[in-house]
Amino acid sequence: MVNFVSQLSHRLTHSGSHEAANPIDPDFITALKYHQLVSAVQEVLPLPQLKEWQFHNLKRTKIQLLAKQYLSDFFNQNAVKFKWLKGQGLAEKLYPTQASRYASDLDVLIQSRDAVLTCAVKLIAEGWTYSNNANKNTPNHLQQHLKLYKDIPLSHPTFGTLELHYRVTAIPTPLGTAYEAWIWQNNQQNLSAEEFLYLCYHGTTTAYHRLKWLYDIHLYITAWSNEIDINDLLAKAHNLDCERPLLLSWYLAHQIFQTSLPEVVQIKIQQSPLIRFAAKRVITHANQCSGRKPHTAYRLERRLFWYFAHKTHQHRYQIGRHLAILAWQRFK
Repeated sequence: MVNFVSQLSHRLTHSGSHEAANPIDPDFITALKYHQLVSAVQEVLPLPQLKEWQFHNLKRTKIQLLAKQYLSDFFNQNAVKFKWLKGQGLAEKLYPTQASRYASDLDVLIQSRDAVLTCAVKLIAEGWTYSNNANKNTPNHLQQHLKLYKDIPLSHPTFGTLELHYRVTAIPTPLGTAYEAWIWQNNQQNLSAEEFLYLCYHGTTTAYHRLKWLYDIHLYITAWSNEIDINDLLAKAHNLDCERPLLLSWYLAHQIFQTSLPEVVQIKIQQSPLIRFAAKRVITHANQCSGRKPHTAYRLERRLFWYFAHKTHQHRYQIGRHLAILAWQRFK
């Protein structure tokens, strides 16, 4: 497999040069698709090999717009308060077009667990499915699922995948509470510390196995650079137990996308060997992707990134307890 990260960084830095115009390694294209980073290069590199992928992305975006309209009508008719999460808002704020950012599913936040269950039951009655096993598309199975997870995934033959969230983090955290409060109190058009820290946390807990999440970080910092109060952001990250995800995300964005790195952030990174080691692991695995899903060893290692994301013993205990319950439910 090509050294994807260094080649991506080099080509973005030298876009328009003779080197960037050289034939593209097929493995580079494969990795680019895997990491869903077409948006990062389509404006600076002529890559005819990606036309089919871009067409697929545009088609998927149009379908999702129809799905959003359908679901918005559904929630309004049922008097359910909701907010769109993750990629939907980012595509509108950070990217030139919504089709520039690939998203495989729709995420929506609903205010209570009971409302999520009610909506899931009604959507299943309208043709959505929770499981290919028809016997599991029942309120009882959905209720059991919500005792273990923060959302209910549903699929539709036309609209694709939908995730109904009642919480944004797998376990209750100060960051999750702060981000949810910001979501409900704002129209999500502005940039904020709560959203930025959540993006850093989400990417870190998944070990950035899709580098498109890191490109979101790069674009967020670039768009927000004139307004960021670094000291205030670091203080908020510390209070919300999100300092490690912030430092790791900024460091990786700087290494791969040449994102500006403030001196105070750079000093903290240099003082933390753990941050630099975690960054090396992310880059190592980014260079090894060869299929649709990460290999088993990496999936196991991502659990360690979840621990790494938290400094407090309380949150680490909650994570361990949550994973133990999931394992018991799976193998009992």
